[in-house]
Amino acid sequence: MSKEYPPDTGWGGIGTYNYQIAHGLKAIGHEVEVIALSKADVPMPSNGDLHHLSNHFDQGAENAKTLEEEGIVVHRVPWQGHMDKHSGMLMTAPYSHFMFKTNMLLWNKLLAIHSLRPFDVLETPEHLAEGLIPAIAKWLPVVIKLHTPYSKFIEERFHHTTAAFDHQLIAMFERLAMVSADALISPSSDLATYLFRDMNYPLNEIKIVKNPIDANKFAPDGPRAIPADGHLTVLFVGRLEERKGVRYLIEAIPHIFEKIAVDNLSVRFVIIGSDTTTAAGHQPVLPQLKQMLAKSGCTDNVVFLSHVPLAEMPAYYRSADICIAPSLYDNAPYTCLEAMSCGRPLIGTDAGGMPEYIIDGESGLIIPAADTDAIVQAVTKLLKNEEERLRLGKNARSYILEKIDRSQIAKQNEAVYKLAMARFASKKERAVYQRSPSQSLADASGMFYAYQTMLYNLLYVHSWRFRIGRWLKLLLSRPRLLLAKLIVRVSDKFFSFTGNQPPFISRLNEQIENKQNEQERLVKLELGCPK
Repeated sequence: MSKEYPPDTGWGGIGTYNYQIAHGLKAIGHEVEVIALSKADVPMPSNGDLHHLSNHFDQGAENAKTLEEEGIVVHRVPWQGHMDKHSGMLMTAPYSHFMFKTNMLLWNKLLAIHSLRPFDVLETPEHLAEGLIPAIAKWLPVVIKLHTPYSKFIEERFHHTTAAFDHQLIAMFERLAMVSADALISPSSDLATYLFRDMNYPLNEIKIVKNPIDANKFAPDGPRAIPADGHLTVLFVGRLEERKGVRYLIEAIPHIFEKIAVDNLSVRFVIIGSDTTTAAGHQPVLPQLKQMLAKSGCTDNVVFLSHVPLAEMPAYYRSADICIAPSLYDNAPYTCLEAMSCGRPLIGTDAGGMPEYIIDGESGLIIPAADTDAIVQAVTKLLKNEEERLRLGKNARSYILEKIDRSQIAKQNEAVYKLAMARFASKKERAVYQRSPSQSLADASGMFYAYQTMLYNLLYVHSWRFRIGRWLKLLLSRPRLLLAKLIVRVSDKFFSFTGNQPPFISRLNEQIENKQNEQERLVKLELGCPK
């Protein structure tokens, strides 16, 4: 269960891992089902459509699409627009709002399927606490796979993440999910050590299982996307963001050309990755990178490609003479595994888990992170030495085949699943939350609703701007209800002096309360509370 599963919801590290491990498990004989979000352009049913909302949350199936994608059963849950009208939390804690609204949809779908055809075990990422309710309420054995906890983003200020309440709330829920899970898997000892330092989680209890790769698809032999026209190609694959270190690569490019000028080498740099708004001030990164290249006069030597489907990526890796991943931090980036599996020499950094995948001087080169000079020296060294490039690439391919082909990794995951199932049987009676699964969802929804109501009441009392906005909205959408409320309000003031309120005012007030109760019931239904 994960928000991310290709092709609908991205080919980032989490989505790529989910795809690889699902197919690896299927290859060794397991029945695999995936619960994930749908594309962003698939809307939720109308908030006022009680029939469809009831089916979606109580039956858990009508609005989710169940497909078989390459032999894997995938349940796609629509989410766009869900709970967005509850603007209080959306305004004050937007990241937590996204976490909560998408998790509730995934949990509802999981529970609907599990109640009919029970799963043996659930694997889910730690990211945004997707395993929280299933883990603390002990619905089934839960294995959480580490990618990069939100607390790490806060500590390192990745994507300009701060220690704001919104971000700390997510980190807290992630920690609660991890400590409540039956087993944790980390792709590197480095990330496991961070978790030990961050929350004192027993280091020997975190199972180290490297990320899997399809070595048959990512192979040295096959078509090339870029023709061999006499140029040497240096390839970077990754989102254009500070954490991936692409800025340091761009800074290094003019110095690399200076170093190889006397060697008559023709070199181009190909950068594949979508732009992000993670530059200072939440500005796009790509225009800044192009501006840097223009100042150095290297624009013609660098090609940017915003997106390449995964199925086409092997052809780009095969076209590369050198691959580089200058990340400031990565636990186990797939660009490393894919490049190595295609038999290409790789330059990585010492930040995070990359040194656990790249043996420096044997299957690639490890350089210090955030070091432009180190990038210049490493790239120049390999550009000038074809024999060394071939040696490193061959060793990298051998390492992938011996250690982390996805069928081998799936067997290691299988062992962790069995451990989680054994622990679950002994820990179920000591669950943090002892109520029924459906009640656990209702309680989670109730917490969100209480927070939303608190914010609404606070703004209504203290902000005339908010109050007038609500009146105008009610005037446009429910003019008769607004008129009824005004009549009751004026009558209360007028007849408070006489004490003889007419019966029709009492009846009108009762009708207003009934309307408000019905609206509250619809809101709770939208949040996923059982009927």
